[in-house]
Amino acid sequence: MNKDNIIFGLTGIIIGLVAAVVFTLRTNNAGSVGASMNPNLAISAENATNAVPFGDLSHTNKDTPAADATGGGMQPQVRAALDAANNNPKDMRAQLNAAGMYYQIGNFDKAIEYTDRALAIEPNNVGALTAAGDIRFDKGDFVEAARFYEHVLEHQPNNVNVRTDLGSTFFQRTPPDLDRAVAEYKRSLEIDARHENTLVNLAILHLTRNEKEAARGVIDQLAAANPNNTSLAELRTRAT
Repeated sequence: MNKDNIIFGLTGIIIGLVAAVVFTLRTNNAGSVGASMNPNLAISAENATNAVPFGDLSHTNKDTPAADATGGGMQPQVRAALDAANNNPKDMRAQLNAAGMYYQIGNFDKAIEYTDRALAIEPNNVGALTAAGDIRFDKGDFVEAARFYEHVLEHQPNNVNVRTDLGSTFFQRTPPDLDRAVAEYKRSLEIDARHENTLVNLAILHLTRNEKEAARGVIDQLAAANPNNTSLAELRTRAT
């Protein structure tokens, strides 16, 4: 749950706090969405879910899932996934697979359609709820994304990744609710004090408020958690 693209300006830094979501088992590290000065400065929480992984995401703003390399139409596995979803409307996982295909090419409306189908089958499925939140997050609908993340947290209150993404919805919305974002980030850190994505986001938030002393404290925590974190140098520069 990478998860991409929340964008927030910070004195020349573009912060991508989004999820490069991989339907449905977001394993390992979420992708980061470029920060203009440091591509690792904007890292979203990895939302662990329970669906099927899809690999790297590519937002090409096409209307249909990927054509094959020869331009001869959809790749067979893409067509198979869509046919499986449409021919098996009660198969929740098939609906999420189709949503993932559309998400990969940036067609968020179709991705939402298929996650909605999945949730109609299993309304409390954490993977589907997280995916629904991540898609809306990437679409820029932070209020709706928060609604789905809050539903996830009703079932998994200690899900630090979703908790952090919830905080980021308050950071990114217009107008932002920075106090609520801080509160959610701090709750994430109560669960995992060394959660690097949360620490990066919280440090950036303090810097947006010109709270450099507070930012330096969080940066020190980040350094203690991982002295090799690639965001440290940029954050330290901004906090001086």
